Amino acid sequence: MISQTCERFLSLRKGNKTDVATALEEELHSARSTFEQARFNLVTALSTVEAKKRFEFLEAVDGTMDAHLRYLKQIDRDSRWALSGSNGSPNGDGIQAIARSSH
Repeated sequence: MISQTCERFLSLRKGNKTDVATALEEELHSARSTFEQARFNLVTALSTVEAKKRFEFLEAVDGTMDAHLRYLKQIDRDSRWALSGSNGSPNGDGIQAIARSSH
């Protein structure tokens, strides 16, 4: 739209009436404003998408790090339990297994 309006504006001859030139100039200005608004909306939409992608990526990294930390804590707890030679629960909850005999 803006290129067509530009071509019409540039094709005016000196002999044309000023009101025609003014109308075309206003149309050109309007087309340019519409273009700039559309461009601004596009940049805003792209920025929003990029921010959402960044947030989702950070959320995924956070979840992965949290799961990894829980895994390492369990490994540490199990290692301490195995090294202590305790008959207690590997969960560190203080519950000890008591062997029962059936005789």
